[in-house]
Amino acid sequence: AVSNSIVDSGISVGLIRKNSIEPIEYSTAFFTNLAFAVFLYLILYISAPAVAMFFNEPRLDSIVKLSGIVVVINSFSFVPQALLTKNISFKPLAIASIGAAILS
Repeated sequence: AVSNSIVDSGISVGLIRKNSIEPIEYSTAFFTNLAFAVFLYLILYISAPAVAMFFNEPRLDSIVKLSGIVVVINSFSFVPQALLTKNISFKPLAIASIGAAILS
């Protein structure tokens, strides 16, 4: 997702590499990523009519608005993925990734 690729690049590396992390740091990372995802979704939502008009396809308005929700939904997996990676729990991470790919 767009939000995860931008925010995760630095924050997830910090969560994974830092030896001892306080719960407040996980919470801050989660809510920062969530806020950024909501911000990106609002931009997508507001610009959806312009995108539809640019491509001269009225159905794109609702498609962009609906598919933008994925950005917000993906932001909920940000901290758990970093925790699984840090704890070298690759099996649950792989199962979650495969499940997400099948659902999408």
